[in-house]
Amino acid sequence: MMAVNANPHFRALAACICMSGLLVAASAPAGRAQGPEGAAALEELALANFTRGVLLLESGQADLAIAPLEEAWRASNHAVPVGARLAEAYYAVRDLTRAELIADDVLESDPVREDVLQLKARLCYARRDVPASIAYLERVRDVRPASFETERLLASLYAEVGEQDSAIAALERCVEMEPGLGHLEVLLGDMLAEAGRGKEAEEHYLAALAEDPADERAVESLTDLLEADGRLDEAIPHLERLATAPDASEAAALALADAYLRVGRAQDGVNLLEARRGTAKLSPEGEILLGRLYYETGRSDDAIAIFEPIYQHAGGNAELARILGELHMRSGDTAKARTYFEAAIEKQPDDYRGYLTLFFAQSKAFAQDGPHIEMSPDEAGDLLVKAATRVKGDDFDANYALGMAFSSVDSLQSARKHLGRANTIRAGDRGALFNLAAVEEKSGDLESAVGHLAELHGLVPDDAAVCNFYGYVLAELARDLEKAEGLVRSALAKEPENGYFIDSLGWVHYQRGDYRAAVDELERATRILGDDPTILEHLGDAYAALSRFKDALTAYRQSNSLQDANPKLREKIQSTEQRLQ
Repeated sequence: MMAVNANPHFRALAACICMSGLLVAASAPAGRAQGPEGAAALEELALANFTRGVLLLESGQADLAIAPLEEAWRASNHAVPVGARLAEAYYAVRDLTRAELIADDVLESDPVREDVLQLKARLCYARRDVPASIAYLERVRDVRPASFETERLLASLYAEVGEQDSAIAALERCVEMEPGLGHLEVLLGDMLAEAGRGKEAEEHYLAALAEDPADERAVESLTDLLEADGRLDEAIPHLERLATAPDASEAAALALADAYLRVGRAQDGVNLLEARRGTAKLSPEGEILLGRLYYETGRSDDAIAIFEPIYQHAGGNAELARILGELHMRSGDTAKARTYFEAAIEKQPDDYRGYLTLFFAQSKAFAQDGPHIEMSPDEAGDLLVKAATRVKGDDFDANYALGMAFSSVDSLQSARKHLGRANTIRAGDRGALFNLAAVEEKSGDLESAVGHLAELHGLVPDDAAVCNFYGYVLAELARDLEKAEGLVRSALAKEPENGYFIDSLGWVHYQRGDYRAAVDELERATRILGDDPTILEHLGDAYAALSRFKDALTAYRQSNSLQDANPKLREKIQSTEQRLQ
């Protein structure tokens, strides 16, 4: 008979088995007597099959391991270690029913067998019974000192069922047991960030980067966290380390260029991508980002050179068409710009943005002395009507943009409707509140305007434009004039040479009856701003209050020449002419 321990691998395994008390005396088959020699033979058979099965299982051949492990299981009278390995083999070949039966048999003999409890947890998870899986792993934790593998699995399962605090605690134990594992630091950081514990998350991301400054996932997560906290600029050094490494990927370069764009360093982004473009071809995503950077740095022709081939290759795209239209507007080619804007409408006729983009491109109010597309009032009005019929009631951006467009053509009722809707959708939005108040003031509804300005001032009490507008409307109402003066002076403290703010102060003086002070301020506003119809009318009122009717008439006539028919101003002119006569 061959010696049981002739093979060195067998000898080592057998020693491990015997030391652990894994193999018990085999029982004789039913109906047969068994002497010492028979028992020894069965023990040898069990040990040999167990050894062979374990070696096959460990080498990834679970299907071949099952037969010898089954034989060892029978011959060893269901020894616990053999059953544990056999259940593992069945699990590996996805025979979950047989794996569970054997695992349950093992746990009857050894209820605290750690590897089998973990296997039961995996079996429960395979049935999507996550709570039961957690319960088995918690049993492991209760009967044995916490192990890294148990805590790692628990962290994953706790996270899956939404037990965020428990998942974090389990991962923290993993990090304590195995410090220096960057991927765990990042995973824990992600969980902490999701739980709103940003400061702790940041510490773990930095710990991961201390281990490996080139850990892309750590940099990405840290960047997202810092950006959400308004500190994207602090992520730039980490992104730069990734992007400037000798073997840096394009993805790292694009992430840095995009960050440069978002923190207002577009030229740095251009320099980065142009340098990379000089050594390797950029991907389409890289080309598009470079085009955006060119757009932001005012290099319209370079941006057009990137976007036009992409547009042609894609067979036309509405978003790209709008971008190309804007770029050609910048370069002064309004005819080509209009072609692209109309192409965007043709590509997406149900998208309000196409109509509004073309409307703003023809509007002198939005051109700011730049080029604009020539269009008749009827054509422009048709664009607004078509845009309005395509705007959804719950779309903030759409209603805000449409309100601004209607306001620019003094369609105040429609402007008020859409800006009011925008303010309802996103209560407290500064732009919506300010422009809604402006439309209300222009419509003569000063009470509504002052209410919205009071709300806005509560949100941004140090905003100069808000302080000035609030103070001016109070002056128009001849209400709380001391408060009105304080608001306007607060605005002037930030912008002392702002002619519109000076006009507001002059108007406050006028409403308080201090006409000489009003004239001084209004004349100063006129010197700064030149011919402004509103300021000139205010100045005329102040002159008239001091009986300087000739100066008043000159100011009124100048104001009248700068605006459309204003019945109230015509009455002032006629009244002043009569006084002079």
